[in-house]
Amino acid sequence: MAYTTIDDPEAYFQVVTYAGDGNTGRSVTLPGDTDMQPDMVWIKCRTNNDAHADYDAVRGANKRIGINEADAEATQTEGLQSFTSDGFTHGTLNAGNASGRTYVAWCWKAGTTSGLSGGDTVPKVKIFKKRNSATTGDWATHHGSLASSSSMYLNSTNGQDTSDLLGTDPTASVFTVDSDYANKSDDTYVAYLFGEVQGFSSFGKYTGNGNADGPFIYTGFRPAFVITKRYDAHGENWYMFDNKRGGSNPGNHYLYPNIANAEVQTEQIDILSNGFKCRTTNAAVNLD
Repeated sequence: MAYTTIDDPEAYFQVVTYAGDGNTGRSVTLPGDTDMQPDMVWIKCRTNNDAHADYDAVRGANKRIGINEADAEATQTEGLQSFTSDGFTHGTLNAGNASGRTYVAWCWKAGTTSGLSGGDTVPKVKIFKKRNSATTGDWATHHGSLASSSSMYLNSTNGQDTSDLLGTDPTASVFTVDSDYANKSDDTYVAYLFGEVQGFSSFGKYTGNGNADGPFIYTGFRPAFVITKRYDAHGENWYMFDNKRGGSNPGNHYLYPNIANAEVQTEQIDILSNGFKCRTTNAAVNLD
């Protein structure tokens, strides 16, 4: 396992699955041995076609943005209501707490140690979202393993756009912004910056082989959360996996960040002790 300065990863990231009850004030407790008050919570219904819901402590607990949507931020008291010392509380909104439905939430603690919107680490992934207008409000995303002029959209099937939309390469303390996706006059934005922390988080790219015995992608640790996106062509969904939904090989279930579809249980990857391995000929994950 790669060396890491993080002795307890559960203090900075956890995945929780839960069943909705349709009641306001639903308390969701994170499953790890360590208590963690999250600063960012991303929720998705597993059983129904409900939108992905994003919340963070900077904007406030009840400020929801749909990750698969271009819509503006909405204040919804029936959505996430508070960040607690070891989880969160939720209202009656179908996207996070309908009776008879099941959910997953990915939860991060921000700061220098975790690399989420904190100093000392150069961001490898930058995600920008316009908050106050639905017009051209896509989730503009830059991945550090691609050219500085390359961007993609978390709510779209488009491959990379090679025009300079999101500014120059960042430093550990400063990032620049450009274009309507991140810097239109009089509009407001939120930015999520993910820095790479050895043994805790890893960002890169790989080449598929079109074979069910697909490539192995080394991270140096067992991933709790994996997102993939084909970037050299348009038309393919983003894919997301974690260690709680299925959580075994084979059987790592997936969701699509860019659409509201319910969870799919067809095998795509194996999550391993030091990375993940593609187990599909699906062009979205492993095209030669």
